[in-house]
Parts: sequence; C-alpha cells; structure tokens
Amino acid sequence: MKSRILRNWGLKLVSIVIAVGLFYFVTSQSNRGVFSFIIPVEVTNVPEEKILVWPLKLQAQVTVRGPSFLFTQISSSLPVFRVKIPADVENRYTANLKPSDLLLPPALEVVSIEPPEIEFTLDEVLEKSVPVLVPRIGSISKALKLGTFSLEPQRVSLKGPYSEVKGVRSVQSYPVDLRELKESTNLELPLRAPGKLTKLSHENVTVSIPVESLEQEREFLKVPIQIEGDPNLTVEALPAVVDITLIGPSKLMKRLKVADVKPYVVAGKDSLGKVRLRDLPERVRMIQITPDTVTISITGVEKPTPSVERLKKGEK
Repeated sequence: MKSRILRNWGLKLVSIVIAVGLFYFVTSQSNRGVFSFIIPVEVTNVPEEKILVWPLKLQAQVTVRGPSFLFTQISSSLPVFRVKIPADVENRYTANLKPSDLLLPPALEVVSIEPPEIEFTLDEVLEKSVPVLVPRIGSISKALKLGTFSLEPQRVSLKGPYSEVKGVRSVQSYPVDLRELKESTNLELPLRAPGKLTKLSHENVTVSIPVESLEQEREFLKVPIQIEGDPNLTVEALPAVVDITLIGPSKLMKRLKVADVKPYVVAGKDSLGKVRLRDLPERVRMIQITPDTVTISITGVEKPTPSVERLKKGEK
C-alpha cells in the first residue's frame, strides 16, 4: 500500500516538475519576441448633426513584447481601440490611445502605440436637393436629330459634410457617347458623388434619349433606262424600265423628281448590262435597283452618211 502511495506521489512530483519546466521554457527570454500589428479604432457617440471627416483611416500600430505563442492568438482576434466622442464636442477632439484600452493577455507588454493620440475632425451635416446633369461626348450623326433628354430622377438629395456639400450645384452622371447612338434608347447611368463622405439619395439615373432620323427613303417606279454605247447601233434594254429606291436628307428627298433619277447601261459585247445611276444629288444614296441587270438587244445597224465615210478615209 505504501509503495503504491509513494509511486503516485512520485508521478505527481514529476508532473509538477515538467509543468514548471514548460512554464519557464515558454516564458523564458529565449522564447519571447516583439510583434507589431494594426489595431482598428472604433469611434462611437458621434452627434447626429455632425459627421467625422478626418482621419479617414481609423487605425493605430501597436508593438508588444511577450511569449511568442500569444502572437498567433492576437492575430486571429485583434483587440479594438474604442473612442467615445463627447456629446458637447465642437469640430475637433483629441483622444489618447492607452495600453489599458486594449484587452491583451497580462503576459504581453505594450512597447509602443503609433500614433499615441488621434485628433478627430468633425463637420456639420448638410442636406440639400440638386439637379442631375448628363454630360455628352462627341456628336450625333448628321443623318439623325437628337431630342431632349428625359431624366428620372431629375433631382437627387445630398447628405454629407458641410464643407463638401455647400458648393455643390448639381450632380453629374457618367457621360453619354453620342457617337454610338443610332436610334432612340434608354440608359441607366451611375451618378458621381461630389465627395468621399457625401451620400446620394439615388445611385443611378435613367436617361431616355429620343433620336429622329433626318433621312427619308423614296421609291421611284418604272424609270426608263438610258443606253450608252456605239451610236451606230440600234439597241434596246429588256426590260426598259427599273424600280429604284433611294435614301437621303428628308428635305432633299421631298424635292427629288423622276427626271433627276437617271439609270443607264453601257451596251457592249455582252448581252447583259449592269444598271447604274448617274448624277445623284449629294448625300443621296441608292439602296436598291430592280432589276439591277437587264438584257441588251441589238435591233439594227445604222449606215454612216457619206460625209462620215469621207472623214474616215481622210478625204476633205
């Protein structure tokens, strides 16, 4: 019985020695180090009529010394500096960052805090309504007419620091590239906030852009074909007329007459002739000719006059 008790006491003593040894090993200078990490700064109790404008990055660098194994624990769950703004604060408030504000293990010693204090700048909150403007890039095609933009919403509310909002007269969206417009369209464009701390009541604006074509199509039916070629040949085209569709400026197309449209073919060795157009007014374009190819038929040969024969022989 005594031997069993002595053996148990022996095991307990060994365990105590091992535990003490581990403690001294963990806390010994050889297993200690210095570690720096970034601690966030949390600001509370800011009055409703004020807004924090500086600093924009709320953080501090803290350097600690202690057992190395504790550094991993801190990295996985960082402590926080909490700063409470007084209710009667003006536009500036300075807060000291103290080691006692951090919930750190007792074995860790705070070596330094950088910066040791932070000066906070506050501003009055201003809210107002301003119109929305949509910038434009380039010009629309000359064949199109641009109507008046329709915006929804036409105005937005701004809320932010007095220093950012007071001088704002309008809010702009991302621009519309007029060079890409071919027809009426609706676009949803993001709005640009006038400052980093100013909030908008809307993030986007819907822009309705009416576009009207300034060109007009006209169809000219059964237009006689002119035949060019050897004047000594009697030729005809089958069919002798074609249908032509043209497009151009609306005002010009309304004044255009059938006589102004001159389809022709050139008679040659081939029995088929390609129908072409001559002397189209400027900015008028041909869309279609039906048919675009006709049959050339030679129906006779004119005899040259004597005077013509003498000229060919070089006689006077």
